[in-house]
Amino acid sequence: MWSTAIIIGFAGSLHCVGMCSPLVMAVTHARPAALLNRILYNAGRIAVYGCMGAIISGAGAMVPTHGLQDLFSVALGVILLLAGIGAIRRIDVPLISAPLQHLSVFLKGLFRRYLKEKNRRSMLL
Repeated sequence: MWSTAIIIGFAGSLHCVGMCSPLVMAVTHARPAALLNRILYNAGRIAVYGCMGAIISGAGAMVPTHGLQDLFSVALGVILLLAGIGAIRRIDVPLISAPLQHLSVFLKGLFRRYLKEKNRRSMLL
């Protein structure tokens, strides 16, 4: 059962390499002090992914999406493509570029502050 799940997981999506490879790198060739920081960082990252999944799942359970799933998928796909094209070609996409820019500036400032602290709490956050 476990081997089937692992094989399907690897065969079904290559994004796992990008999402999970930091976990593998965190435990290889690490000094004990660096190992703890890497474990805290990845624990925080996994907790954020779990919370985001729970929030989206909860929202999806509360909003009746029967019959609208295809429309949501196509609309979000188009939004992601426009955001990607806008980022690559420096094109301003209405209603997407400005909010993404503000979010990016906010997150960069937040991360900069925590990275300067270099303590266990900042690694987790």
